[in-house]
Amino acid sequence: MASHDSSLSSTSSSSLTSPVSSPTLSSNQERDLCDGSLEHPYDLICIGFGPSALAIAVALMDTSPEALSKVLFIEKQQRFGWHGGMLIPAARMQISFIKDFATQRDPTSRFTFLNFLHSKDRLIDFINQSTFYPLREEYQEYMSWCADHFSNQVAYGEYSQSVTPVDGPNGDHGKSEEPIKLLRVSSAVNDQGGNRDRYARNVIVCTGGQPKVPGFFPKISRGPITSTGGRSGALSEDSDNSLNSLMFHSSSFMYVMPRLVAHANKGPIRIAVIGAGQSAAEIAMHLISNLPESSAVDMIFSSRALRPADDTPFVNEIFNPSAVDEIYALPQSVRSKVIQEDKGTNYSVVRSELIDRLYDELYAQKLPGHSARLAILNSRRVSDASVLDGKRVRLEIVDNLFADFKRDQELQTEIKEYDYVIAATGYDRVSESGALLSSLKQYVKLMDENEPAVDRGYRLKLDREKIEASVWVQGLCEQSHGLSDTLLSILALRGKEIVDQLFKSDLETSFRKL
Repeated sequence: MASHDSSLSSTSSSSLTSPVSSPTLSSNQERDLCDGSLEHPYDLICIGFGPSALAIAVALMDTSPEALSKVLFIEKQQRFGWHGGMLIPAARMQISFIKDFATQRDPTSRFTFLNFLHSKDRLIDFINQSTFYPLREEYQEYMSWCADHFSNQVAYGEYSQSVTPVDGPNGDHGKSEEPIKLLRVSSAVNDQGGNRDRYARNVIVCTGGQPKVPGFFPKISRGPITSTGGRSGALSEDSDNSLNSLMFHSSSFMYVMPRLVAHANKGPIRIAVIGAGQSAAEIAMHLISNLPESSAVDMIFSSRALRPADDTPFVNEIFNPSAVDEIYALPQSVRSKVIQEDKGTNYSVVRSELIDRLYDELYAQKLPGHSARLAILNSRRVSDASVLDGKRVRLEIVDNLFADFKRDQELQTEIKEYDYVIAATGYDRVSESGALLSSLKQYVKLMDENEPAVDRGYRLKLDREKIEASVWVQGLCEQSHGLSDTLLSILALRGKEIVDQLFKSDLETSFRKL
């Protein structure tokens, strides 16, 4: 889990580059009839309803509430949820509650975290804690409280499959020489089967990240294990079912924890946790704190040491709203270098107090009467995994210290067996979004690296002679907008920025042709 927890970015509206022609918004009469049909399309469909999309919804409610009647959010989960598998008891947020969905944009908004506390009659008690960092469980409750205000604007339980251009009278493509004005969003209805098509003038892709696992892990086609024990997506056909029952991504941790406890209560178990970031450290600490003393945990990671997260004031300025302007304005080569340097503040780092707790545990194990419950296998990399008798996982672990100088066959290898393996190896934010937008590929302008070009306002740069509809992307712009793109840090401001582009035609940022 990233050391700054969330996903976003923003800045002053005057700095938006390449404003384009104002999208055609529906008239007042059409707004009342807006149902996503070809005749009455939405002005906006937002794919996904996680924190980024919720920030947009909150900004809409605060600044342009009348626009909500022509907006739809499509979410594959059955209800709002945020990292449910990592809501570890007592784990706290890594950003200030002031970076909520509203405060930085409008401290008087009803959607501030403080107003949420007031509505729950917990404000005074929270103040007494003297902290800026709420429990993660409480922040999830805050997010859900905000999401409940938009239940009429969200289609839950639908998995969006594609975004395709429409220029024909029957919703087809390639039937007109006029610029494309509509996009069709096709989704599968999870609990009913079948597909549903809706049409919109504009689309925002906020699909979030999908669990990223090592190559030796079983393949999962969609989503983590859910609270009901199933997966939000089906396992791929070539997956090994035995591995799937023994190996998990960190996004499913709290869902499988009861199974681990039940197993450990019957006899000692050993668990491998792969990763060197906050999530890996939290999982390891939670396991040794809650499993019987006879069980053990190995942390396996390629770096030489667990490294502390840096949240000092100067470093935190990397996540300021104004930093997005600075990063975006840099030449590509310089920007890439700066972002690579900045990553050291957010990726594969652990809060200092948690590092201290882990080290204290390791030290205590050296005292008489203490068993070795935690081991740190640093400078190592797992190269392969297999199942033994369908009950244990056999890992091949190689020395990573000399990986740059020797072939894998020459590296020192050790074999270890585990009852379970948990990969805290981050998220892939590109694959699902890329598949969604593949039908638009011919209209998308590219950057130097052959990657889709995105303007300062998070909108894909499209061939405006051929398409008038617009597509925004969230969580896919780190290489152009900086580290805050995938974090919670400035969601409130970014949500307002996108709302202004869509629904404030009188602003200087109203669209002119690229």
